[in-house]
Formats: sequence, structure tokens, C-alpha cells
Amino acid sequence: MIDIHSKKLEDHVDDLEATFSYWGKREPYFSVLTAPQFLLRNMNDQGSMNDQALKHFYNLGAYDISFALEILERNGVKINPTTAFDFGCGLGRLTFALAKIFRFVIGCDISEPHLEIARDNACQFGINNVHFIKSSTNLLDRLSPESFDFIYSRLVLQHIPPILSRAYIRQFTSLLKAGGHMLIQLPTASPDYTFNPEAPKASASSQMNGHSGDCGKGEDADTSERKIQMFTLEIREVLEAINEGKCRLTDLVFETDRDGWTSHVFLVRKDR
Repeated sequence: MIDIHSKKLEDHVDDLEATFSYWGKREPYFSVLTAPQFLLRNMNDQGSMNDQALKHFYNLGAYDISFALEILERNGVKINPTTAFDFGCGLGRLTFALAKIFRFVIGCDISEPHLEIARDNACQFGINNVHFIKSSTNLLDRLSPESFDFIYSRLVLQHIPPILSRAYIRQFTSLLKAGGHMLIQLPTASPDYTFNPEAPKASASSQMNGHSGDCGKGEDADTSERKIQMFTLEIREVLEAINEGKCRLTDLVFETDRDGWTSHVFLVRKDR
């Protein structure tokens, strides 16, 4: 794969799986967008999921995809609307929105509890052009090289240790078709901080989703020993992984600078 010790990568994947599977069973929606409105007790109505709350959650995914399309349009990019890959898809928040644009979308996540809900919700919404798979250390074990026209990842790489996120970015370049593009968002600078979703009134910087100003404030999730951590990857390191995959950066979008966290969106093209 890449010149990184495979055992160390597998250990990181195992730890991520344990963490997000835990939260997928306890607070699946809150683990994706850490706002009080997405705690299960606030989304349920008399013991069942409130349709309006559910639609609001997925509408925020559509908002993110519209932001992605604006970046593509600004750069004169016309995507082949055939195949897309949503890395770290969680509950399909972005996958469902991509499914309205592409003929077929694969969503990939480390947490089987999240994937089970994504599959159920896809059936509920009548979305039949998506397929969900479980992530692994090497995505090329499950997916064929050069099989996607578009790859998207948002609010995901920030929770993955740098040694592993670099490896995934390099794998993205292998999965991308010639002439294809990918958009990846991640923090590129941060203070010395670890996100703890169980902490009372967690700081708004704990999750840079760009939608909820009161993110993590006011109400607490169920306490847990499993902490969702935040990491950064320097721009230089992202560019190294992109260049190693014979791709090139076509746009770098400064997204936010909140409480010391700096986030960028990378638009990448594979020419051959």
C-alpha cells in the first residue's frame, strides 16, 4: 500500500471502529452533527423518529453538497455524473444528496451501526441508487482503481489520525478516474485540543460543521469512555499525498477559522 507500517494503520482503524460504532448505537445523529437538536431524545416523538427532524438532518447534507457544487462551478468543472464516492458517509447525510446528481453512489464508513441506519433511511426515502460498504485500512481491497468520477469527504478526516488520513488521501487518488475530481475538507491547523463529546457545554470548535453556532452547547450527550478526537493535517502533507497519487490541486478554499481551528477544502483533479 503506502510506505507506512500496516499494523499501525490497522490499530488506528480498529480504534476508530470501536469509537464510532459505540456512538452509532448510542447517539448516531449527534455523532455526525454535534448539535443538541440531533440528540435522539430531541429527534424522537412519542418513541419514534420525528419525520421533520429527520428531514432537517438530511437537508443539511444537501446544503453541503450545494456548497461543493459552487466550488466546482467556480472552477469551471463539469463532473461526469456517473459514479461518486462518499468517504465517511455515516448515516448517508451527504450520500443521499449526491444520489440526486450521480447515477450511482457508494458510501463508505467505519461504523456498521451507522451504515445500518443509512440503509434503512435510504429505503424509507426511496433512494435506490446508493450502496453502503464498511471501510477498512485499504479501500482498494473492496473497490476497483479508477472507478469514481467524483470523491467527496467532509467532517471526516478531522477525526482520523494523520498517519491514517494521509494514507486514505493517497488511496482516493487511486480510486479516481482520469479526468475525475475530488473535494476533501479537513482542519489544517489547530490548538492543542481533543474533542470530547461527553464534556458539559462542549466548545463550538469541537465540530466544525459550519451550520450550528450552538454546536455541542446547552445539552449533553450520554457520557461515554469513547471520546471522538480531532486531528489536523498540514496543507503541505495533504499536497504531498495528492502529488504522490499523480493528481494536482486546482483550488484551495479557506473555509473557517474558529477558536484556533483552521479548515480548508481541497479541490483535486486527476489528469491521467
